[in-house]
Amino acid sequence: MKNITLFKQLLYSIYSPKRTSAFRILSIGKSITYLFFLMLISLLPTLFGEVLGTYEGDVLSSLPLPLPISLTILYFFATGIKFVEITLLGGIGILFAKLQSKPLNYKQTWNLSVYATTVPTLTLAILEGLGIQLPIGAMLAWIGSTLYLFFIIKKVPRPKERK
Repeated sequence: MKNITLFKQLLYSIYSPKRTSAFRILSIGKSITYLFFLMLISLLPTLFGEVLGTYEGDVLSSLPLPLPISLTILYFFATGIKFVEITLLGGIGILFAKLQSKPLNYKQTWNLSVYATTVPTLTLAILEGLGIQLPIGAMLAWIGSTLYLFFIIKKVPRPKERK
């Protein structure tokens, strides 16, 4: 598990709550690296839209900064917001763990929360790339992340009883 690639982490977090549940034991550094990777992927539609000029009147276009600097600021701002979201989701994960009698600590639920945000983050990025703006997109992403976190925690194995 220590040598798992970012692409495998991405793939497993998209389709397999059971495999994703094993990511709770990864180091916090691996999860943070994955989060930066996820945010980079999620900003690709914005990058392509800006380069191709399809985002007329967009906030980035109106900034008096060169495009690379604007995109860098957007990347770090979006990543910072995602860190706050994951931190709050980690707290919700503690509640889910207690409800399901799973022995998880906050570090583990924080790790799992990073991976639980993958599908909603990528879905919103794809929709944005297609020019579709959902007025309640952030709320739907929160609901999706919370539900996926619940299912990931459900797949965490219970500790074996000692004899």
